[in-house]
Amino acid sequence: MNPEIMYGQTLQYQFFKRYIFQATYQRVNNQIYELTFATDDNIQVTTPVNAGRFEYVMLALNTNTSYLKEYANLDITVSYLWQRMNDIEYENTHTKGYHNGVFQIDLNNNFTLSKQHKISFDMNVSYNTKDVSFYTETPMKLYLYGQLKKRFKACQLSLYGFCNLYMYDGKMTTHWRNKYETDNIQRISLIKGEPIGVGLRFNYYFGNKKVNGTNERKTSGSEAKRRL
Repeated sequence: MNPEIMYGQTLQYQFFKRYIFQATYQRVNNQIYELTFATDDNIQVTTPVNAGRFEYVMLALNTNTSYLKEYANLDITVSYLWQRMNDIEYENTHTKGYHNGVFQIDLNNNFTLSKQHKISFDMNVSYNTKDVSFYTETPMKLYLYGQLKKRFKACQLSLYGFCNLYMYDGKMTTHWRNKYETDNIQRISLIKGEPIGVGLRFNYYFGNKKVNGTNERKTSGSEAKRRL
C-alpha cells in the first residue's frame, strides 16, 4: 500500500468581536479505506485499500451572546461540510465514489435562574443531517441535554437528563444504527446503550474562586467552540 499524503488550509476570521468564521479545505491522496466486498464463495472480506483522492470543505460560524438582561447566554455554531471521494477499483470490485453535504447546528444555552441562591440551568441542542459515504449511511441525529445546577460555596450539585433521537426512512427512533449496502451485501450495525437517561452529578472546585467562576460561565459554550 502507498502512504497517505495530506495537505490543507484553514482560514479563521473574527468580526464584531463575537463572530468567528472558519473555512477549511483538506485533500488526501491515496487515502486508506476499509473496503468490504463479497468473494465468489459469498464470503464477506474487509481489507484496507488505497481509495484514491478524498477532499472536503468545511464552513463554520460561531457566536456567543447574552440576553434577558444577561441572565441568559447563548453559544451557537452552524457548520456545513462538503466532501467528495473518487471511485475505488480493487480485486475486480468497483465501488462508486460519492459527494455530499452535511449540515450541523449546535445551540448551548445557560440560564441564571437565581443569583442569590446560585441556581442555573443549561440546555444543549445538537442537530446534524444524514451522512452518506460510499455505501454507508449514518442517520440524521438530534441530541437534547438539560442540566439544573445548584451551587453551595465550593460545591455544585446537578440534575441532568439527555435524549438521542435518530431518523430512518422518515421515522424517528432512539436506537442508533449504521447501514452498509451494495448490490450483493447488506450489513446493519446497531449500538447498544441508553438513548435516554437522567442522573445526578457532584462537583467540588479547587483553587482560585475567580478562575473557577470564569470556567463555569464558559462551560455551556465550550463544546460548540471546540468543534470549530
